[in-house]
Amino acid sequence: MKKILFVILAGLVGMLAFAQEAEKEVAPKTETGSVRAFRAGLDLGMNMEQSDGYTFVLGFHTDTALVPETLLLGTQMDWTFSHSGYTANPSMYLEWLMPIHAGVMTPFLKGNLGMFTLHENDETQDGVLAGIEAGLSFDLGKFYLEPGVQFGYPYMWGLCLRTGLKF
Repeated sequence: MKKILFVILAGLVGMLAFAQEAEKEVAPKTETGSVRAFRAGLDLGMNMEQSDGYTFVLGFHTDTALVPETLLLGTQMDWTFSHSGYTANPSMYLEWLMPIHAGVMTPFLKGNLGMFTLHENDETQDGVLAGIEAGLSFDLGKFYLEPGVQFGYPYMWGLCLRTGLKF
């Protein structure tokens, strides 16, 4: 558990420091003159992570722009819950917002790499988390909404919804 907390805290501190640098150097100005180089929000969804079938996913994420409006680097912490147990999934991700826009909608691809701690039927297992996610990003001013599908290990496949604020 100490490893998980360290990964989360190190990721958040790194993201905040990088967001401040990106804010000064590369982030574009919006109509109001403020810089929006940092995002934070909630994750919801369901996947096939536990042996008894579907699990409910709840988590949070933060990210910042490596390349404005194109490439995001982030951290996320998700927990899954089912009748037989729970899983903690801290990870880092790289999200590519494709240069195809249809109004407020932009397709995206996201790759995750991290670790998981699975607690099921009074047994605990640790391992490497790796996955890919595809979906649509809806830019609603200060808010964003990203529904998508994901494939990877340990969750096999799932549906996800990310929403949050841009700062």
